Amino acid sequence: MTDSSKPSAPINRRSANITQGKSRAPNRSMYYAMGYEEGDFVKPMVGVANGHSTITPCNSGLQKLADAAIAGIEEAGGNSQVFGVPTISDGMSMGTEGMKYSLVSREVISDCIETCVQGQWMDGVLVIGGCDKNMPGGLMGMPPSGKELTFSGTTIVRMEDGMIVERWANVDELGLLQQLGVVPPPPGA
Repeated sequence: MTDSSKPSAPINRRSANITQGKSRAPNRSMYYAMGYEEGDFVKPMVGVANGHSTITPCNSGLQKLADAAIAGIEEAGGNSQVFGVPTISDGMSMGTEGMKYSLVSREVISDCIETCVQGQWMDGVLVIGGCDKNMPGGLMGMPPSGKELTFSGTTIVRMEDGMIVERWANVDELGLLQQLGVVPPPPGA
């Protein structure tokens, strides 16, 4: 049998663990309560770890990028599952007891992402961050295998099998998302 004739793994192979079969009816009821329909359970569940907040300037503009990512996931046939990640600014907390929290926040962010992705059996995750805490914390929190895409305010990386394989710095995020097919190009383009 050649590689091209092998059946590919279902795109929702992880989330099927909590959405498929009679014994998972209680699990599906939770999704139904959020507006899911029966056909949604064959689609991949893609987490969006959103670093948007209004407590630091470097993260206060990320919601537009998260909205574009959510639209792209859904247009591509996936189910977006959005969750927040904490952030703290050492620029604001320096010289105070707050700095003790800033130093460990990367680990906390990493743990939050890993907890949501693994606990909810997500098929993939996009991490959106804009500072020196949630960007590395996001990379640390990604599952060690599979293909993930990380977005930030100024840097985008593509990972495969837990390794960074491509990196774009200081890019026009929307333009790159359009080139990657995550976000549709503007009408008439």
